[in-house]
Amino acid sequence: MEINIDPGDLPTFFDNYIFLDEVGRGAMKIVIRAFDTREEVDVAVAIMKRRYPSDEEERRFLRETRALQILSHPNIIKVLRADVFKGQPFFVMEYISGDSLSKKLLDGPMTIGEIVLCMSQVCDGIAYAHRQKILHRDIKPDNLLFTDDGLLKVADFGLAKNLDDSENLTRTGQALGTVYYVSPEQLNGKDVSHWSDIYSLGVTLLEMTLGRKPFLELMRTQSPFEVASKRRRAPEVSGNESLRRLYCICERCLEELPDARFDSVDTLASALEFVRTPASSISESPYHELFLI
Repeated sequence: MEINIDPGDLPTFFDNYIFLDEVGRGAMKIVIRAFDTREEVDVAVAIMKRRYPSDEEERRFLRETRALQILSHPNIIKVLRADVFKGQPFFVMEYISGDSLSKKLLDGPMTIGEIVLCMSQVCDGIAYAHRQKILHRDIKPDNLLFTDDGLLKVADFGLAKNLDDSENLTRTGQALGTVYYVSPEQLNGKDVSHWSDIYSLGVTLLEMTLGRKPFLELMRTQSPFEVASKRRRAPEVSGNESLRRLYCICERCLEELPDARFDSVDTLASALEFVRTPASSISESPYHELFLI
């Protein structure tokens, strides 16, 4: 029987932090806005959701959060500390008070300029993580947060995988991530790679472009495995060349075979730079054939 920590069970004081309010709750952890009495700033403290976690859950929580301390990038939530207090594993992150991308999308589609600017920032963060051999595995608008000055940061590396870590805490055949956004290989519990994150970036990019989840009807009537094989094709677009190019990029990201997608997140970011290039110059770009689709 799982016994989870309810909001009313949270303490007021935790190590040198004063808990203020809960800001998020996932499958494994609770995130609380807290006041750091030493640094005198607000931070986000993550604790384990289960009152009595298994040894494997504790190892995953501590191993993954400590590994993430190596990540230092303007477009990634910074992990400040990972520790244990009175037997409770926890980690501390910078606190972001702005909205998530998912909340922004409630207002409808973003402009081409906003899409390119925001997705370029996300790509910068994810590409950096990949260079550190860390896969995110749960990229989605809920995990992309805006700072007060408009900077976009990638959050929630709770399912991240360090490719240098030989310990495998994911059982063979176990699918991880949010079903709507994950790649076909993730849905099937197969090995994931940087291409899996590129797939999730493609679904997110298409949602930014449409202002809504583009595959909801498929999700309502078919299994996730059937959806994964049918959701590559983006909507037909006419009259807006920049928008059509965005859809071409989405389609490349959503290829069912991993190696048919962009070869890296850096390459995806480079393609985005040509979305608004004048038609007279696009033939000279390395993505001429992509945009002819």
